[in-house]
Amino acid sequence: MTHRIAVTPGEPAGIGPDLCIQFAQRPLPDTELVVFADGAMLTERARCLGLPLDLVDYGAEAAPSAPGRLTLAQVDSAVPVTAGRLEPANAGYV
Repeated sequence: MTHRIAVTPGEPAGIGPDLCIQFAQRPLPDTELVVFADGAMLTERARCLGLPLDLVDYGAEAAPSAPGRLTLAQVDSAVPVTAGRLEPANAGYV
């Protein structure tokens, strides 16, 4: 049986997205890590961190996460995200 852990990264310009990406680098046997976030933002942050990231669309069947893989429940940010720079337009995202 595969369990799901759902997380939100919080402020998109903060450390939360980086932590989600770093956590996804670990093997999670019998667990699917689902992140509610903006996929473009996560992809860019993974590139900046130099870490592999494969985003898989959230679906009905849970599947164990492999290292470097995150299941994505897409939540669009209002405007593009720059790490370390707060953007009031993205307040609703948080």
